[in-house]
Amino acid sequence: MHWKSFYEKGGIVIADRYTTSNMVHQMTKYDSEEERKAFLNWLEDMEYEKLELPRPDVVILLDMPLQQSEELVRKRAEAGGSMDIHEQHIEYLRRCHDAYQMLAARYGWTRISCVKNNVLLTPETIAESIKADVESFLDKNVCQFI
Repeated sequence: MHWKSFYEKGGIVIADRYTTSNMVHQMTKYDSEEERKAFLNWLEDMEYEKLELPRPDVVILLDMPLQQSEELVRKRAEAGGSMDIHEQHIEYLRRCHDAYQMLAARYGWTRISCVKNNVLLTPETIAESIKADVESFLDKNVCQFI
């Protein structure tokens, strides 16, 4: 509600996760593709139609291969780092990864690979890719910058 009038006047809102995060985490509860599709249809109607949340114009998925993701979680734990509640359950992470892949294909999300030649890219390199994609989107969809 804090940014509704700003958005309705043409403001650009960048959100981390937003409705797409709900899609991913709830999809892990369903085993069949049919159940997932039915859930997504229900969720879209609830969030975008009934609750009138704005549909994202673009979603950028920071795409991390499952193997590298699992390795990073394992290394952080071995080094004494903490794991959040989701990272403690590798099977849940795998289901989330599968859900992200399905959603990216279904909705045409932009994917930014976080790995090149089996090597994790630096945060700076990933950030540059994000910046380039956002600038490209804005160039195509915003008439003028103020």
